[in-house]
Amino acid sequence: MPDQSLDQRVGAVRRFNRAYTRRIGVLRDEPAVNGGGPERPQPTLANLPALVEESREAGMHVSAECRVGDLTAVPDGVGRNAYRIVQERLTNARKHAHGAAV
Repeated sequence: MPDQSLDQRVGAVRRFNRAYTRRIGVLRDEPAVNGGGPERPQPTLANLPALVEESREAGMHVSAECRVGDLTAVPDGVGRNAYRIVQERLTNARKHAHGAAV
């Protein structure tokens, strides 16, 4: 790959990731091994307000500011990662800084 530009390599990785994600999605659509139905859809950035509200209802002092105009316009992969990062931070704050404002 030394003769390929960075843009070409990034494009190849993105195509691979999309194909891989589709394949995983197909596998997840199969009935679960324990006999249950398919897994629930993974949360995305559009689910962030509900996560923040859930934390507040649990007694956390959370202030949040989102600078993205349309949360549903964010690509699912980016949204999932952003959601998980915020979720992890809220979990850490709850465990290690109980009662502190976050």
